Amino acid sequence: MSKPSNQWFKYISILLFCLLAFLVTKHLVQRTKNESLSLELKDAHNRSVQIVHNSVNVFGAIASGLQGYVNSAETFPTALELQSFLNQQLENVEYTDSVVLSYIDTNHTFIYSFDRHHLNPNGLVGTSVKKLRKSDEVSDLNQLLVNEKLTMFPPINLFEGWVGIPIDFRVRRNNK
Repeated sequence: MSKPSNQWFKYISILLFCLLAFLVTKHLVQRTKNESLSLELKDAHNRSVQIVHNSVNVFGAIASGLQGYVNSAETFPTALELQSFLNQQLENVEYTDSVVLSYIDTNHTFIYSFDRHHLNPNGLVGTSVKKLRKSDEVSDLNQLLVNEKLTMFPPINLFEGWVGIPIDFRVRRNNK
């Protein structure tokens, strides 16, 4: 009887060894998959950060160009003139994402609002920003009236219906 008992012990040992090898292999494969997924996620994140960084830089340059154009023009440009200037800038930098440009007066009322192809596409002209923004955001807009900086507000879901990164600046006309 000792021979069959040895046989069973040998079979059980082989089976346990195979099970252990399977579990170790499965663990190593899963760890490798997790590491690979983590690297893919980091790569996708880095690409996304780079796209946003480039877009913000381009958008900031466009806003700066618009500020220079408006402040140096003899008369305040019309909505069509600003739209034309904006489209020239966007073509020069090969920027294809959506852009909405709005001119808001010192009372925070929309005077112009346009995108690449439409004037007042969302019916904002004549609307007060105070109806759309929190009081602290309106206070931040008031700060634009006392400094020369471009101000970038946090990304928000704009009234226009998409996530946007508002970059604002003041316009100086006749020392006002």
